[in-house]
Amino acid sequence: IPQIARYMDMGEIAACIAPRKLLIVNGEDDPIFLADGTRTVYKTIQAIYEQEGKPNYCNLIIIPNVPHRFQPEVAWPALEEMRKR
Repeated sequence: IPQIARYMDMGEIAACIAPRKLLIVNGEDDPIFLADGTRTVYKTIQAIYEQEGKPNYCNLIIIPNVPHRFQPEVAWPALEEMRKR
């Protein structure tokens, strides 16, 4: 959606999938998606999931000492755990 950032922030956009399951994995040292910003956005997402009655359907994992890259050793087990919920 062109210029969506004028109307919604990242937390609101990400929460649009609620109440479907959502896993966010972020490196603590990610220079693109800063960990503090991700934590802030996650609070918005978490509040929306709580309103939907599915607080366990979203999860945030911040991996220490990791830059911007996919972390399969963390992501796949976490996804499998969420699938069981």
